[in-house]
Amino acid sequence: MLRLTVAAALVSRALAAPAAASSSSAPVVNTVTVGSTTFTNHGLVGAGSLPSNARDQFGDTIGGIGSAIAFDQSSFTLNADGTYSGVLYTQPDRGWNTEGTVNYKGRIQQFNLTLNPYYGSADQSSADQITLAYDKSILYTGPDGIETTGLDAAEIYTSNDVDYPAAYLPGTDTLALALDLEGLVHDPRDGSFWVSDEYGPYIYHFESDGTFISAIVPPAAYIPVINKKTNFTGTTDPDTGRSANHGFEGLSISSNGTYIYALLQAALVQDGGTHATREEYTRMVQYDISDASSPQLVGEYVVVLPQFEDPDESKNPRTGESSELHFINDHQFLYLPRDSGRGQGQSNSTSIFRNAEIFDISSATNIAGSKYDEAKNPVAKDGDSLESKVTPATGTPFVDYNDNSQLNRVGLHNGGDNDSTDLDEKWESLALVPTSQGSNDYFLFTMSDNDFITQDGYLNGEQYADDSGLNLPTQILAFWVTISDVESGVELVN
Repeated sequence: MLRLTVAAALVSRALAAPAAASSSSAPVVNTVTVGSTTFTNHGLVGAGSLPSNARDQFGDTIGGIGSAIAFDQSSFTLNADGTYSGVLYTQPDRGWNTEGTVNYKGRIQQFNLTLNPYYGSADQSSADQITLAYDKSILYTGPDGIETTGLDAAEIYTSNDVDYPAAYLPGTDTLALALDLEGLVHDPRDGSFWVSDEYGPYIYHFESDGTFISAIVPPAAYIPVINKKTNFTGTTDPDTGRSANHGFEGLSISSNGTYIYALLQAALVQDGGTHATREEYTRMVQYDISDASSPQLVGEYVVVLPQFEDPDESKNPRTGESSELHFINDHQFLYLPRDSGRGQGQSNSTSIFRNAEIFDISSATNIAGSKYDEAKNPVAKDGDSLESKVTPATGTPFVDYNDNSQLNRVGLHNGGDNDSTDLDEKWESLALVPTSQGSNDYFLFTMSDNDFITQDGYLNGEQYADDSGLNLPTQILAFWVTISDVESGVELVN
């Protein structure tokens, strides 16, 4: 989510800084071509972690920050010693919730990131190529100026004819905007933030200091309805709309800031969203935000999520639900489908499916404004088959997170010993930033969501210890990739 004038920035940095490895001679893990765009994965160049008991300026545990990440505009820099540094915004979700939702105030956690890229072939003994130094927190406020909450959205309050997910603050009769945040975009035009959530599922716009600006409400087909009434709770699946805890997991913005895109984690209920084996027909919306005060729905596409065989499940294939979205150009996107219940701290330490993939909407049907924006008209009734009039976008695998030959190089592993160097379960974020290796070379950063799991946790002045008995670190990885066609206009933004 970095904005840089790529051509100019790379030239100036190349003149001022030590030479880095050239992609023309770099190792190649794999290469895929989608349409006319070539994507090359050169492998991992760094990893790092944040301890589970880290705390912010309010004394609260820093957790869940891999739910979404975004680099500050123009901050990513190649230093004289060959390291890279930049300001990284991270987006926690609704707080520690392994034992129920809590009154966690929605916020951005801001860090100063340093990457000392490792280009060698020998396995490293420690994952310390990336460091994160906490800087500050930015709290969100709702339409009424009240700080938001992560409590379940069991209530609704209305402001300016918009129904918002809400919850009563503990011990009060005060309703606060309830957020289960997942997506984060740093707007290149004014430094404001766009965030997406799971309760609505809505897209919210905030000032750079966290002050509420507005909300984008998706078509009626997305809104959760129980017994013919809107109900934003995340504790049970609705009759139609987004399924519980499966809202806008991914959010991204075009290079020039004109369009914003949001991707559902999995299919809407009416499209099969309550069935793990039939929830592959998810949807992406596209809004024109050239006038941020009046966003317009201009695109909506069905994206087919990949499926995989899970030997521990009785019913297969399982759907790889998507955890993130990243704009590449006006028709191609990175996204992050994966398995769940596998990884560090889980009963099974080995993940079998975690990929950064590419989908292309060039030939996909734009269903924006069609009958499918009403819940009574599913694109794939109960996930059985897609409507014949709808052509979906499909994915192409690109970066395999579970490749032990790469993980071992930076001191990590997938499977085997269930220790602090095993990959976490939940990888939920992507951010591309250009490197000095050439105009088509980028670092692809990704971070895990540790669910605030710690034995030394704090929230609102009270200490907690997760029942799991675990101290789960937040992990971060950096891959080196080459992409031949990031949108022209020389600016790159996630």
